[in-house]
Amino acid sequence: MIGEAMEYRSFNASELLAQFSGDEEILVEMITLFLESWPEILGPIRESFETHDREKLRINAHTMKGILNNFFATKGAAFAYELEKCGAKGELSG
Repeated sequence: MIGEAMEYRSFNASELLAQFSGDEEILVEMITLFLESWPEILGPIRESFETHDREKLRINAHTMKGILNNFFATKGAAFAYELEKCGAKGELSG
């Protein structure tokens, strides 16, 4: 069921399920927690652009990257890494 429902190419569903020893119930719980906390993850990143706070962007993008990597969301993690680099370089325009 999980593998079929998660055929999005932005993450590897089989690796994600294996991370939770094949326990779909725990995986669904973790995904639910992730989705509930997503605004708390994105909020500081948005704020860092609004306030031009490069260090805040770097730190929060790094956190986002780690969380996405835990879910094998490689495309999202790669994007978060790009945000992290922007923060490190101070490139907050656009």
